[in-house]
Amino acid sequence: MKYAFLDADFVMKAHTIRKDNTNLLIDQILNKEGYQFCCHLQTLQEIKNHNKSTYNWYQEQIRINRVSLYSDRQILQELKEHFRNEGFSLYSYTDLLKKACNCFSCEYFMKHFGKLDELDYNQLETEEYLRILQNLENAIGKGKSLGEIKTYILMSWLSIKTGEQLLFFCSDDSGARNGTLAMKDICVQCFTIMSSFYWLFKEDHFDEPEARPYLQSMIRFNNDAGVQTLRLRDSTQKNKCISMEFKTVIEDLYNGRLQLAPDGWLIR
Repeated sequence: MKYAFLDADFVMKAHTIRKDNTNLLIDQILNKEGYQFCCHLQTLQEIKNHNKSTYNWYQEQIRINRVSLYSDRQILQELKEHFRNEGFSLYSYTDLLKKACNCFSCEYFMKHFGKLDELDYNQLETEEYLRILQNLENAIGKGKSLGEIKTYILMSWLSIKTGEQLLFFCSDDSGARNGTLAMKDICVQCFTIMSSFYWLFKEDHFDEPEARPYLQSMIRFNNDAGVQTLRLRDSTQKNKCISMEFKTVIEDLYNGRLQLAPDGWLIR
């Protein structure tokens, strides 16, 4: 069993992109056998804040165990079972949090969570730690990458637990994907909406005729957002990108002319 993670932006887009009202792109991904799809409670909260329809649908997927929902409490409980020491499990969570924050900036942890470095973990209990953590998070406010940070913590823990490569279905925002790859202790393959079609094609034989209505929906979604082209990495020149029309990208994908980078970029 491999672990795959879903961030809020990906879930909302993949829920919108569909063949019809009963055939969603996100369903094609969740139907893949051999994977345990996971998300953090903070991700669910962010979906609730932005898209009620997706939130209601996603809650049902969690209820029927298509997606495993993790809270900080559950992560701490698993850390405690792993290390068999409550104080060290709390300290370990703080260490994972610090590494996740550092993927965004060296100042993020000290600015928002610096108080955690002052705690006496030998005398601290889980409930008190969670109370302190929640108070610190409440002071951060919305739109400060907390969802990504919580996902990185969960990914880091399950990487320690399994030692396996992880999959991350994430935002098209390169900052979010680069943050994941900045976590040197874990092995992650990222997927954007477009590169998820690459994954389905390679892993599940989801070829172009079957994918076509979903691709058309994706193009309409992007056109409505004013996006007419997709950026790809140029294989002939380092650090150079090229912009291509979606139609051309799709033709290249299903004719084997594209490769996938660890950060989810398609390479031509």
